[in-house]
Amino acid sequence: KSKTENHLNHLLKEIEELREDPKDLLEYADCFIILMHVALSNGITMDILQDAVKIKMDINKKRRWTSPDETGAQHHIEE
Repeated sequence: KSKTENHLNHLLKEIEELREDPKDLLEYADCFIILMHVALSNGITMDILQDAVKIKMDINKKRRWTSPDETGAQHHIEE
């Protein structure tokens, strides 16, 4: 397995801990630290990521969304 895959597997475990206690600020920090580590190790800086978030939010605001599915997730409607 690649280091990236190992770190993403670790992130999945931390997300499960966050699901157990979504008010635990330190679990958010754990997830963020691992995600940023993966991004940086793949050449994605915080500035690049912030720009991508802005672009993606603009895209998402223009999309139409489904009602929540059985898991509560909403998905964008392909147009």
